[in-house]
Amino acid sequence: MNHKIEQVSCKAQEAFWAVVAEEFPGVEKNINLGSEQMTEFNEACEQAIYDWVRENYPSGVERYSLLM
Repeated sequence: MNHKIEQVSCKAQEAFWAVVAEEFPGVEKNINLGSEQMTEFNEACEQAIYDWVRENYPSGVERYSLLM
């Protein structure tokens, strides 16, 4: 993926984990999934963002410009 998608994914995952931690206050806040699971989660987030941008870009705007 590209740098913009990686940045957005990172921010989105921070918000995601903040909500999870808020909803489970008694659980330690370490994000300790196995590295394989975290890699899959990161890739899935980036792919979902890419797909969302690709499918929802405004008419007349080149897709590439939205992903930079």
